[in-house]
Amino acid sequence: MDRRTGIKVYAVAVIAAVTIGLSFLFVKVSLTYASPLQALFFRFLIAFLGSLFLLATGITKLNLRGKKLLPVMAPALLYSAGFFGFQFFGMLYASSVEAGIIMAAQPAITMVVAELTIREKPTKIQRFCVLVAILAAAFISVYGSGGVESVDPRGVILITLSAFSMAANVVFIRWIREDYTPAEVSFLSCTVGFLIYTAVILVWGMASGNLGETLTLVKHPGFLGAMLYLGIGCTTLTTLMNSYIMRHLEAVKASVTSCIGTVVTLLAGVLILKESLGVLQVLCCVLILLAVVGTNYFGKKN
Repeated sequence: MDRRTGIKVYAVAVIAAVTIGLSFLFVKVSLTYASPLQALFFRFLIAFLGSLFLLATGITKLNLRGKKLLPVMAPALLYSAGFFGFQFFGMLYASSVEAGIIMAAQPAITMVVAELTIREKPTKIQRFCVLVAILAAAFISVYGSGGVESVDPRGVILITLSAFSMAANVVFIRWIREDYTPAEVSFLSCTVGFLIYTAVILVWGMASGNLGETLTLVKHPGFLGAMLYLGIGCTTLTTLMNSYIMRHLEAVKASVTSCIGTVVTLLAGVLILKESLGVLQVLCCVLILLAVVGTNYFGKKN
């Protein structure tokens, strides 16, 4: 990768990380109006329409003729059903600060998954950094901002599963990067999410009789604004950006910039949602950031 491409890739990575970093805030906002299933339905409906718009305007192009769709279904399912599904339900029980800190360990999780699957070999220093990041995230997740009683284990488990889903998604995209373009991965991920949550919301809506109530949610400006941000910004565009990043960077390096998103998540939770941020959280967050940066800096040089 030449210098110019490298600058472009890391610039896209920073933009994606900042965009995703605010997603926990908008998820919290959306959940004040709707259930997780309703929010996920609207998120992927808008994301799918955004993907169609990019295709119709020629901004992105698809060429799936002769390509097998089965390999790309794994990252599509992990991203839509795994990462976002666990995230939305997890945010019912976890604060955005707790969720941001847990997700900070995602690059470390990615390293482990990449080593076990696509044989990316970390150095000894990287292994140490992985251990520090995971222990720090686990410690702060257990004790939270006010002791053990302030943390709901359901939120910790679901957000952790969301982090593992994202890590597996990164590895799968690295594995298929030579066969599918970022636009193709992005479009298929948004399409799969749209089909899954549309089917689920129709079945749930008809069974409960709340389908009409679901459709009226768009009348609330706060909910619609959150869905537009989550659907277009945090799904259509970031899926496209992440696929582009992972086409050029190793799995761990591709995910390491999520530490920027963690800082954004923490600041948004404290400054906007007025959530508490204790000294313990700050120290563990610093440890996680240092560990994640260390996994990137002390990697094997190509």
